[in-house]
Amino acid sequence: MAPGDLPIISVGEGFAGATAALSGLWDGAELSFEVGEDGTFEAEGLDCPETYEVRVGWMRCWLEVVEAHMCTVDAVLDCGSERGDGPRASGATEADAFEARERACSVIEGACSMSFVPVVSSEGLWGEEGDWVPLRWTGVTEIRGDVCPRSDSGVRLRRSGNTSVSYVHGRGPVPADVSSACARLAASYLVPSSIPDRAVGESTDAGFLRFTLAGVDGETGIPEVDAVIQRHRRSRAVVL
Repeated sequence: MAPGDLPIISVGEGFAGATAALSGLWDGAELSFEVGEDGTFEAEGLDCPETYEVRVGWMRCWLEVVEAHMCTVDAVLDCGSERGDGPRASGATEADAFEARERACSVIEGACSMSFVPVVSSEGLWGEEGDWVPLRWTGVTEIRGDVCPRSDSGVRLRRSGNTSVSYVHGRGPVPADVSSACARLAASYLVPSSIPDRAVGESTDAGFLRFTLAGVDGETGIPEVDAVIQRHRRSRAVVL
């Protein structure tokens, strides 16, 4: 969620009256909220950027608070509207577009190995003292843990064995081409297709038409999106 989002979080009516406990990954802040009869609570006073562990009864999940989203919900719904075949014309709702956007963000950022807005993450590392260990994400700006930063994508361990680190990675603002690619990819999840998911091509009067395939002809199979991913893909520095 971003500061502009409504801070209403739904955990389900089965948790009505329970306490939602939030623990900040970066600053360690502890917050608690009462879940209402409708299974929601209003989260106020959240830091940004920050990632919170949310605990409600037996349920555990993570909540990322970021400065901004990679694209707007309206950009997703209006993608392809000039042709009349976009998500809005297909009956997609804002809730549908929100979920599709999160999925598209995950695909693009994962393929690029970087975040396009500051985000707090954590991970466990293992190795021998003095080892250089790559982090999952590049573009690290701050890090906490028993390690020595050696690049924006890796650290040296100060001791042998397991250790945990928390770090802030990513920079804003979101480039315009990345924002457009996110909206395009999210919209593709919302528009029904008559082509089977596993189809590799289609016979036409002019011959056999081969489709571009996600994971084969690029990360997503959408040329415009894959071109943006290729342009912004980050490689990790290797420190000897």
